[in-house]
Amino acid sequence: DVGNAWEFNLKLVCEHCGYDYDLQIKERNSFDKEISNLIKPHDKYEKLKPWQLKANEGLPYRLIRAHYNTELKDLIERSIIDVNYNAHSFSLLAASVQSNNMEITDYLIHKNVSNFNGIGFQLKRSMNSELVDRVESYVKLKNEKSS
Repeated sequence: DVGNAWEFNLKLVCEHCGYDYDLQIKERNSFDKEISNLIKPHDKYEKLKPWQLKANEGLPYRLIRAHYNTELKDLIERSIIDVNYNAHSFSLLAASVQSNNMEITDYLIHKNVSNFNGIGFQLKRSMNSELVDRVESYVKLKNEKSS
């Protein structure tokens, strides 16, 4: 069993396809590290190009998907990224559910996240009942408090 449509066992997939699992992990981690950095403007120009702005816009989502939780928490704690960050009508909470990232989900809840854009669809898709129950309870509680 290599998993389902949303999650899979990479080791079994590599064995099946004849790939070196350790090499795949090394390459994946190397690639992830490359794309997990905030792009800063060049000293001479002091502003970012449009493609750099776009890359920075997607940074929190890349960190969540790659489970670079320490890096994301650090950016939030330093107020570089807000817990209610939203790009393309998709909240960080929705991204954490989509990526089955329980640690970030709990962290965002602990930080009192209030942006739920895209969360309904991700909760319906998720196969992690513990994660779904936790988020649904939190969203319901937040909605009751705001009423």
